[in-house]
Amino acid sequence: MAWQRVMALADLADGEMRQFPRANGEFLVCRMEDAVYALDNECPHAGGPLAMGNFSPPLIACPWHAWEFDCRTGECVHSAKAKVAQYPTEVRGDELWVDVPEPTANEDA
Repeated sequence: MAWQRVMALADLADGEMRQFPRANGEFLVCRMEDAVYALDNECPHAGGPLAMGNFSPPLIACPWHAWEFDCRTGECVHSAKAKVAQYPTEVRGDELWVDVPEPTANEDA
């Protein structure tokens, strides 16, 4: 994992989510009250871009098939077997940082 500066915390309003690139894909960050969560941006059901869906805290709905995921846990409310990877977040001063995975040897950077 590698810490990546994402944005100024003040630029992410309560109830908002945004997507960001990482070395081997994308992740999203969302804010719910005073907490910020980071998750993989790909729905495990069919690969839909979660950040393009609806965020009604705490649920993120995939825009393709409306599967919903709890931003606090990454768990799907429709299937106990489906889960979105979560990444640690830190607020350093007024900036948001996320610990995202580094590409493995068999993934394109």
